Amino acid sequence: NNKKVKRKTILGLEKNYFYLAFVFVLLVIGTLVFNNYQENRSQDFEQKNRQTEFHNLQMEQQQNEVDEKKMQTIIQEKIEKEKIASERKEAINNRLLEIKKIIDATNTILENNKIKLADAEGFKLLRSINEKNEQISRIQNEIKLNQNEIKKLKNEADTLYLELENID
Repeated sequence: NNKKVKRKTILGLEKNYFYLAFVFVLLVIGTLVFNNYQENRSQDFEQKNRQTEFHNLQMEQQQNEVDEKKMQTIIQEKIEKEKIASERKEAINNRLLEIKKIIDATNTILENNKIKLADAEGFKLLRSINEKNEQISRIQNEIKLNQNEIKKLKNEADTLYLELENID
C-alpha cells in the first residue's frame, strides 16, 4: 500500500499555491491597471484644469481690456463735453461783450437823437412846419428803433446769461 499519492500540480506548483500565486498576480496586475487608469484620469483632469485656468485668465484679461476701453471712452467723452462747454462759454462771453459794446454805442446814438429831437422841436428860421414835423417824425422813428434795438439786445443778453449759468 505504499502507493504514492500523486498530487495535482500546475506548472510544477501545487494547485493551491498556483491559485494563490495566480490571484496574487491578478491583484498586482489589477492594481497596476487601476493605478494607471487613475494616473491617466488625474493627468486629464489636470490638463482640463490648466486649460480652464488659461481660458479664465484670457477672459479676465479681455474683460480688463474692455473695462479699460470703457473707462477711456468715458474719460474721452468727459473731456470732449468739457471742451464743448468751455468753447460755448467763451462764445457766450464774447457775444455778451459784443452786445455790451453795441448797447453802449446805441445808447450814445439814442442820446444824440434825443438832443436832435429837442433841437428839431425848437424854432428855426427858413423851415416850414411840414419840414419841422417831418424832421421830428424821422428822429422819433430813429429813437424808437434805437430803443427797440437796445431792448432786443438786453433780451438776448439775459438769455445768454441764463445759458451761461446752466453750463456751469
